[in-house]
Amino acid sequence: MEGAMKAWEQFLQKWNRTPERSLRVKEDWHDDTLARADRTFGNNDGMLDENEWRILVRNNRPRSLTAVRLGGKGEVTDSHVLWQTTRAIPAVSSPVAFQNLLFYIRDGGIFTSLDASTGKVLKEARLEGAIEKFFASLVAGDHKIYVASEQGKVIVIRAAADWEVLSVQDLGEEIYATPAVSDDGRIYIRTSKAMYCFERR
Repeated sequence: MEGAMKAWEQFLQKWNRTPERSLRVKEDWHDDTLARADRTFGNNDGMLDENEWRILVRNNRPRSLTAVRLGGKGEVTDSHVLWQTTRAIPAVSSPVAFQNLLFYIRDGGIFTSLDASTGKVLKEARLEGAIEKFFASLVAGDHKIYVASEQGKVIVIRAAADWEVLSVQDLGEEIYATPAVSDDGRIYIRTSKAMYCFERR
């Protein structure tokens, strides 16, 4: 974290145009990374302060996915770890488990299925038509995985080791919230502008 704070001071020295110790993310910094950090981790006021910077750094550390054996007492040790992978790990979106399979998606539309017992990658490929960022977590229902992108694409994927895309719908509105699947087969999706309910015909 010490290195991150040095980087923060360097950012301030180079880019700050205000009396406050913060950055105007749209005018001072032309990469969308800081604007996303303000929107996702901060208060969306167009300024990135030191606290928001710390959260950004913490969330951009190297990530891994670890399966841990349950049971026993005390702290988790290496002996509890069943498997671990650093391959195509999501930045925000949470994985979903379904019938001993684990599914997750990384920004850029890289979708992965794993064997939940061994961590073996079963299939990994880029979702055509949805090569973007993902904040909403995956949900499973009706033997399908539902994926929602930041740009508003809703992708329905057959939940199988050798998964396949069944449909891609573009709602045209940003999606950050995780969809919800009800017992009656309906799926609810909240965008930046509306709440949608879809049901099987």
